[in-house]
Amino acid sequence: MAYDLVIQGIRDFARLDRVVAQQKISRDPLSGVLDGSNRVFHTNYRPILSSGSVFVYEGLSAIPGAVDVDTGEITAGSAPSVQPVATYTFIPYTIANQLSFLIGGFYQMETLWTRGWALEDAAGDAANEDSDNIYMVSGASDPLTGQPAQIGFYMACCRYFYILAQLTGGAVTDYDWRETVRGMAITRSRRPGNLALALEAAGEDMQRALENLQDYVLDGSGLGGFVGNPMTSGYVDGLEWQQDSLNRNLRGQRGYSRSVIPLSV
Repeated sequence: MAYDLVIQGIRDFARLDRVVAQQKISRDPLSGVLDGSNRVFHTNYRPILSSGSVFVYEGLSAIPGAVDVDTGEITAGSAPSVQPVATYTFIPYTIANQLSFLIGGFYQMETLWTRGWALEDAAGDAANEDSDNIYMVSGASDPLTGQPAQIGFYMACCRYFYILAQLTGGAVTDYDWRETVRGMAITRSRRPGNLALALEAAGEDMQRALENLQDYVLDGSGLGGFVGNPMTSGYVDGLEWQQDSLNRNLRGQRGYSRSVIPLSV
């Protein structure tokens, strides 16, 4: 079975970050006007995992209704007489949000090691977050199924992209507002700084995963497969001092030598 981002992608990404971590809420008091005619209420957490996981109660009795899993809006079958509560399971991001992280990770992967891959749906057309199936293809073949090293690198790219997206939003919006004796004070939150440290660690993991994958794919003979960090001439000289000393017959010499130019008379 081909690797489908809608199924395998979301499942594998859940192992790396709490993007799709499920949390169950029991008897959550729903917000909404209780006036004997209003039937629309809202959960305090969303998006909801699925409509089948929602149970709404009026007192101790379950009541029928409809739910919008993305917004958490619940429409009761009839106007309740007491404040309704709901038991449900929610996740931090919608399926479309999760697929955006996975697609962004794909672009990150292709940027680091361009291989001409693409994302297609079941009909072979370009896929996006609204597609029922999203397959990663290389020509006519499936490059991920049965390739743990490739999946590991792809997941590292998705994790990097996810943290980068959090940092971009947090750096712009994360402020602490507090009231002092002189009025309102604003301080920057530490969250962007913490995210920057997490992003740095994720970037290092992503680079290591890339090099390991290239060694695996190219069987250790991938000269030109990637360009490492440039080395200074001083580092190269120090690294190769043993071979250099043999080539130049410098064994046993210490310090430096000085050429003596005889004076002409």
